[in-house]
Amino acid sequence: MQMHTGGNAGKVLKMNEGESNMIRIIKLNDNRSVTVVSEDSSHSVISDADAEMDARAKEAVNSAINRAKICNKPIAGYDRVNRRAYIETSDGKKTYV
Repeated sequence: MQMHTGGNAGKVLKMNEGESNMIRIIKLNDNRSVTVVSEDSSHSVISDADAEMDARAKEAVNSAINRAKICNKPIAGYDRVNRRAYIETSDGKKTYV
């Protein structure tokens, strides 16, 4: 899933769900919006420059996580099943916060 920001937000304005594509616009309270787009639909909503920026951002995050692991630093994560944030130490122990 990719996220692209622009316009308004707080409530879902539009949601199209197909077999594998989805576009969801969330209206924010401060006259902006966030559009959440599935990978399959991204080419119709996100420009090539934005797609490249997303790819670079993902790689930067992966690089920072790998660097933290090498330096034995704790890493923050999110457990989607339990819907909770946690900190994972270098020995693999997860502490939910």
